[in-house]
Formats: sequence, C-alpha cells, structure tokens
Amino acid sequence: MLSGFEIGLCASILGSFCGTLGGQLRISALACVGRVASCLQAWGWATWLLGQCLGQVAILFAPATVAACVTFSASLLSNALLAPLVLGETLTAMHGLGIALLSLGGTAVTWASSHGGGDVDSWASLRALPEQRDSIAAVGSVYLVALLLLARGAKHRHLDLLSFAYLFALCGSTDLLVTKFTLQLCRLQVIVEDPTELPSRPVVGACVALMMLMHVGTFGFQVASVYFRKALQSLPLFLGSGAIMQISLCGVFFRELNFDTRQAVAFGAGLCLVILGLVVTSLAAPSHTEKEEDMEEEDVDDDDEEEHFGQPAFEALVDHAFGAIDGTDGEGGV
Repeated sequence: MLSGFEIGLCASILGSFCGTLGGQLRISALACVGRVASCLQAWGWATWLLGQCLGQVAILFAPATVAACVTFSASLLSNALLAPLVLGETLTAMHGLGIALLSLGGTAVTWASSHGGGDVDSWASLRALPEQRDSIAAVGSVYLVALLLLARGAKHRHLDLLSFAYLFALCGSTDLLVTKFTLQLCRLQVIVEDPTELPSRPVVGACVALMMLMHVGTFGFQVASVYFRKALQSLPLFLGSGAIMQISLCGVFFRELNFDTRQAVAFGAGLCLVILGLVVTSLAAPSHTEKEEDMEEEDVDDDDEEEHFGQPAFEALVDHAFGAIDGTDGEGGV
C-alpha cells in the first residue's frame, strides 16, 4: 500500500511525462497543416490535460516544494528523451550539461525539503498562512519584479525569453499556491465535523474561483510557450525558473523550509546548481536541422518571423500588443 507521499511522487512523475509529451506534440503541430496538424493539436492537448490532472493529485498528497521539484526533474528528463524523437532536435553537449545540473540541483532540493504531507488540520491554521509576515514579503517582492518586467516590456514594446520565463514561473507558482490552499480547504470540509470551525461558503467559493482563474492563466502561458519552438532550450528555462519560484514562494507560504544545518546546505547547494543549470541552458545554441535552416533563410527578411532564439510568433504578438499601447504598429524598440 502506497503512502500519500509516494502517491504524490508517482503522480508527479507520470504527470510530468504526459504534460511534456503533450507540449511537444503541440509544437510539432505548428510545422504541419490540415488534418495532421489538427490531430497533433488534439492529442497534444488531451495528453497535457491528463498530465495536469495527475499534477492536481500530486499537489494534494505531496508537499508543495516536493511536488515542484519532482515535476521539474521528471519533466526535464522527459523533455530530453522525447525531443529527439518527437521534434527531431539534437541533444548537444551544452544541453546535456545544463539538464544534468538542473536535475542534480532539483534532486538535492527534493531531498532537503520536508517529506510530510503538508496537511493543515484546522481552518485557523490555514487562515494564518497568508497573514505571515514572511508570506506577505515574499509575495509582494515577486510581484513587484513582475510589474517592473511588464513596465520594461511596455516601454520597449518587446518581451524577451527570460522575462516571459519569469512571468510564466510566477503564474505557475501562484497557481500551485492557490491550488494547494484550496485543496486543503476542501479537505477540511470533509474531515472537520463542527461547522463553526469551518469557513463560510463564500470563502470556499472565492478560493475555488481563484483556483480556476489561475488554471486559466497557466493554460494561457502554456499556449504561448509552444511558440518558443526550441524545446531543448526553452523548456528547461521555463521548468527551472518555475521550480525555483515554486520552491521559494510555496516553501515560505506553507512553512516547508524548516531545515537543520545539513538540509539547509543541501537546499542552498541545490538551488545554486539549478541557477547554474539555467545559465548553461540559456547559453546552449539552438540545434537546427538542415530543413529548419532552409526555412529560416527563406524568411530572413521577415523581422517578426526571425527574432530571439528562433521563437518568432509569440514575441511578434507581444511586440504588436505592446506597440498598440502607445498607438504604434509594434515595430522597433530594443
């Protein structure tokens, strides 16, 4: 009989594989037309949604920091194994080094994190979590950085890969935090018998609505992320930055960062390895097949189609969106 922690781990691993496969099928669909593209999109979304459902199981049974790290490491491994098969990409030495550093760092963080279920047994304890001074400081600081990045993007009418990765990570981390909080709240509805010790129905409804809203936001980032087509380069950046954000934000919020000295050293070293892995991965040159190079040469005069790591479509949309803010056509801006 598996424990709740083990169920959470298994759900994280399987969900990561399904989610990664779904994303790569959708990337592959961008290069196809007609019925083939439609089938790839349909299978991609179905597989991705299955992965998200398994992720909800992982969040319910495992601590937020462990769910984040295991999902991160399993997704990286799945991405490295599937990209050459599904997308025909080449795993270069730099890609391999970056993935190794990211996986080793994620493993260290998982080992150092709390392995309890993270369950809260009363509404008073759950309600006290967002009132912590550390929680307020952590949430305020990460959202302040996000506002600065958005302001810079609006000024230059351009959102680069790293800024997108940060915003994606923040949305995913907030989604994890809200989902974990809401699922714990729903759990209390089942295990607590005294109605006076439970929150009012409007509170529960508001938490569920916020959870669904964050799911939609994360879904939107998932849709946009496939336009950064080099999966061996962009996906590790998205996963790594998301893991750091989820560990830091959810770890502080749910009080999962209570370490002894050995755990603190391992946790810090793991985060450093993850950051180093992100740097190495960002420096890895995107791998091109001869077919892709020929296609790029044909479109070389189209500035909106050939920018920043070969990920044109989404950035072109953002350029035009930001350009519309000040009445320009979205061109220019450095």
